[in-house]
Amino acid sequence: MACWLAWRILRSPGPLWLRLLNAAVAFIPFIGPLFAFWASDFPAPHHPAYRDNSRYSPDVYLRWIDVLRMRNESARQQRWKELMKKNHEEEP
Repeated sequence: MACWLAWRILRSPGPLWLRLLNAAVAFIPFIGPLFAFWASDFPAPHHPAYRDNSRYSPDVYLRWIDVLRMRNESARQQRWKELMKKNHEEEP
């Protein structure tokens, strides 16, 4: 199981040093494979519209608060589409 997990970790994307370290941890008896599997299972990055772009303020909350407070479902959906389109165009 440790060999399969190390092979899986080494083929995954990410920094080489981190992959090598996680693969080495997989060979520790008993707890190693569990910890290596947990440490190597990274989530996919969020869409830029959901990311916090400012370090010192909650700009994600401020960007979405008017959408979250809307009661009309069709207007909320339209505003959501506008924000997603705007943030999709701003991607580098």
